[in-house]
Amino acid sequence: MATHQLVAIGEDHFLVVDCDGNVWSFGSNIHGQLGHGDQTRFSIQIDKRVPRHIESVQQIMHVSCGKFHSVVLDLSGDMYSFGNNDFGQLGFANRGNVATPQLISCSACFVSVHCGEFHTMSIDTNNTLWGFGRNYHGQLGAGYFEQISTPHQIGLKEVARVACGRSHSIALMCNGDVYSCGNNTSGQLGLDNLNSKTQPNFSHISSLSNVSSI
Repeated sequence: MATHQLVAIGEDHFLVVDCDGNVWSFGSNIHGQLGHGDQTRFSIQIDKRVPRHIESVQQIMHVSCGKFHSVVLDLSGDMYSFGNNDFGQLGFANRGNVATPQLISCSACFVSVHCGEFHTMSIDTNNTLWGFGRNYHGQLGAGYFEQISTPHQIGLKEVARVACGRSHSIALMCNGDVYSCGNNTSGQLGLDNLNSKTQPNFSHISSLSNVSSI
């Protein structure tokens, strides 16, 4: 395996992108989250073939892992996903497991992707935020709590970066402001109103400004 460039970690699986844009994976594969076309558990101790190269995707520039799913983004701006899709976190309407990388159908061209436990957020070339997957706590920021199984434009524009927790999401705007949505039971949204246990819309964290990274 060539020198690694990017890494992503799920609950029990691990993805690495080398300097040539190739993706390698190892760990638990019971949901197909390693992307090799099967669903088994690989152990470094008993299987000398790992890490294994995912040959069906190339020129990968970004990768992210949820609890049981993986999403990779290539240089063309296309996203491919694999693993568990019980909540639509792969960007497909069909539930169940997907054991090989599948192209997520969307007209947008993406520049980054980030996974929460069972949801996925991405930013397109126009700095517009998209999301799909589990939305029980409003972690997609769509204004409601229903699950979204295909890429959905959230309506938040001028987004520079996004980060995902288990059931909440944080967005950094191009002007340095920060917005949050989703589960707030531990105050993880950074909002003044701690009585709000869930927030289905992205809300401005007024105590933060001129933020450079999240």
